[in-house]
Amino acid sequence: LVSADGIKGHEAIMCWEVFNEPEGMCEGLGWTGNDNKGEFVTIEDVQKVVNRVAAAIKAVDADVLVSNGSQHPHYTGAADGMENYYSDANLEAAGGEATGVLDFYMMHYYAEWQGGDDSPFEQTAAYWEQDKPVIIGEFPVYGIKASDAEKQGTQGVNDISIEDCYEGSYDKGYAGAMSWQYPLFKNESTGAEGTFEESVAAHKNIYDKYTDDIKIKDFTPPTDLGNCMQIEFDGLTNDPGASIKMEKSYDFSANSGLKCRLKVPADANNSGELQVQFVVKTGSGWTWHQAIDDEIFKISASDNEWKEFEVSFDDMTKWDDKTAKPDPSDIKSIVIKFLGSDFTGKVLIDDIASGDDVVSDFNDGYGLWPVDEDKETSIVEITSVDGGSTAVNDVEKASDIVSVYPNPVTEILNIQLDSPKDLVEIIDLKGNVINSATGVGELFTVAVKDWKRGVYYVYVNRDFVRAIYIK
Repeated sequence: LVSADGIKGHEAIMCWEVFNEPEGMCEGLGWTGNDNKGEFVTIEDVQKVVNRVAAAIKAVDADVLVSNGSQHPHYTGAADGMENYYSDANLEAAGGEATGVLDFYMMHYYAEWQGGDDSPFEQTAAYWEQDKPVIIGEFPVYGIKASDAEKQGTQGVNDISIEDCYEGSYDKGYAGAMSWQYPLFKNESTGAEGTFEESVAAHKNIYDKYTDDIKIKDFTPPTDLGNCMQIEFDGLTNDPGASIKMEKSYDFSANSGLKCRLKVPADANNSGELQVQFVVKTGSGWTWHQAIDDEIFKISASDNEWKEFEVSFDDMTKWDDKTAKPDPSDIKSIVIKFLGSDFTGKVLIDDIASGDDVVSDFNDGYGLWPVDEDKETSIVEITSVDGGSTAVNDVEKASDIVSVYPNPVTEILNIQLDSPKDLVEIIDLKGNVINSATGVGELFTVAVKDWKRGVYYVYVNRDFVRAIYIK
């Protein structure tokens, strides 16, 4: 099932869940046993299976995520009075497989069983003192009802709407939340009912507010002829600046920091000075840390040779606590922040890495770094080019065939072609074709006023041309 002969790499797979609430069949924890006949397994048996199944999955697909749905927050927590049955150490001790560990934790919550004090909607993600991201993997599709708890004699539960459940889970630092279930959900303990439709507005609300932060990045555009990333700016200043980011988990505990190479290609239109800063989001609290002022890299319009830029994790701090350092073993997101003295022009970026661990070298499967929506005002476009050339215009690439403007765009997008084309497509980050046309003339226009904000990709005759940003 996990292999290439099964569904390995399918875009709908977010993760493999080894068990759903396995504690229910465990001695001292469970409620079902073997068909309620009192025959239980031990938690050590469960740990062994989780460890070995996770290791087997990783042996076939090292990049896929693996987790386990736990019935109670205490079973993945490490705070006083809790026991994390699924920590790396506990799983490896039970099953003997070093790779058989979870990528994140999943806790389930139902008010009638856990009460108010153990509600993830009342407590922050940091409260559980977990060492990995945590998702609220199940909770009622209609939200939290005090009446559910009262029918079981459980105290301290407040009514929380489904909208506030989703937004609250985001604000409290959880890595995600999933209500149960898609068809009719009937709470057998309390009789309360609800359907997926009740949570649709809540999904839309949080998606519209935090699109880039919560969107699953499951689509990467194909490679074009380039081997580095080019960003073009128009009047970049320190306020608001501009940022691009890669939202992906990394373990850089064996490395000392982050590095990349930069160059401003020779161009008479380039002017001003560009400042570059690394920022990372780390830890169970998803805390931002940025390079201190002394570690901001500066490059001018006249610097037309490749330059190395490297920052130590020890030289990164929180904005409000200069003594706090990032946890390089648990990086959730990497941001490259740009500041400038009215910088206009292009900059090339290549070989983004931590030690020998490559983040992006743009040689194998080129992937664009999305623009941070709140910091995009001066970025004109992001493209792929041949970094070996001293002049970008020397490279004949797909993006030279057409002119796409304006970019960013708010209302009408124009795609100027050098000749009529068979097919023009615009595709979103998930690979969905949002707009397409056949038999297109030399000028193709698209009304995008009502489209969602974000990054989209333009293709001509199935060839990737460039990314656009809809404001």
